[in-house]
Amino acid sequence: MIRNIGIGWQLHDRTGWGVYGINLALQLLARENLQPVLLFSPGQLPENPLQHQLLQPLVDACRKLAAMAQRFPKFQPHAEKLIVLNGLGNNFSHQPGLLQSPANAGVIFFENTAFNAQGRKRAAHFPLLITGSHWNENLLREKGFTNQIVTVIQGVDPTIFHPAPKAGFFGERFVIFSGGKLEYRKGQDIVIAAYKKFNQRHPESLLLCAWHNSWPATMAEIVAGGLVDGVPDSNGPQAANLGRWLEKNGLLPKSFLVLAETPNIYMAPIMREADVALFPNRGEGGTNLVMMEALACGLPVIMAANTGQLDFADPEIGFPLTTQGPVKATSHMAGVEGWGESDQDEILEKLEEVYQHRDQARERGKNAARRLENFTWQIQVDKLLNTVLDFFS
Repeated sequence: MIRNIGIGWQLHDRTGWGVYGINLALQLLARENLQPVLLFSPGQLPENPLQHQLLQPLVDACRKLAAMAQRFPKFQPHAEKLIVLNGLGNNFSHQPGLLQSPANAGVIFFENTAFNAQGRKRAAHFPLLITGSHWNENLLREKGFTNQIVTVIQGVDPTIFHPAPKAGFFGERFVIFSGGKLEYRKGQDIVIAAYKKFNQRHPESLLLCAWHNSWPATMAEIVAGGLVDGVPDSNGPQAANLGRWLEKNGLLPKSFLVLAETPNIYMAPIMREADVALFPNRGEGGTNLVMMEALACGLPVIMAANTGQLDFADPEIGFPLTTQGPVKATSHMAGVEGWGESDQDEILEKLEEVYQHRDQARERGKNAARRLENFTWQIQVDKLLNTVLDFFS
């Protein structure tokens, strides 16, 4: 018997949730007894033509469902033989998809550690919760949630993210990669402040930025840390606006390169041009997919030892930032329990360590790549499906 699995969030090649959904759908298609059902109209599909073609029938079916829902707005389709994986965020925020089912699991990534009565009421609709990090799981238990809670970490695509030679586009320059949505919790303001000092010491260094944010309200909070002046202009090309903002904040024009928004499939060769990756994130509900992908490429990775990143903040495979100070709450993030403010001096020490001992740093990167071979999408989706199917059997 074929079991239908509803994916309750949008597939999109340019977002963390979207990449998760794409790989979940592709892995489900590879299994004879399971059929993915898209419950939200997708955004940008993968540029890989094979993946695009495999996903297209799911997209067509989703569009038919959406057209039916628009034509009959009072009709609420209910699928008895469907297991729905619902994407959940802070305070169990949730948007219902095109189909409803009595078999509801929640896939949750949250950074805001404050839960109100409405959030707790929403949580009760999901007897099974799949968390994206052990930090999320442990915090839910500490907060008294009695749902069945299981951690299943995200995966990486080993056909894309793996060690390989760099093209050498930057010659002898020391390249620092930093990626993630530009916002307070991702800590790019910490990157800027620390890199400014490092670049004064090593003028040949280059900051390679993959920072984008389509939500100006969350980007505006980057000033909350007191480390940067203003925010990038949200009108016009983001890369150019980011460049002007970095110059305004004291970086020399030739000391950085801002990438345009890039499909996931092209990120690995960009990452491999770097000598080190830096993630001083203040708070991560998951394990930081971009960081996992950098580790899988074999990069030496400097990471904040806090929140979801703790699952990979291991000195055997990376360079953890263990000095973590308190973090100020913001209007969007009222609960910051477990968050951490990375110390700029420690960041400089780690950057200098990698700079001065590149061969040893690369060996640690090789250890990371071997570790991440155990976290492919195939392996992680297997864990997810085994958990879900056992629970709803």
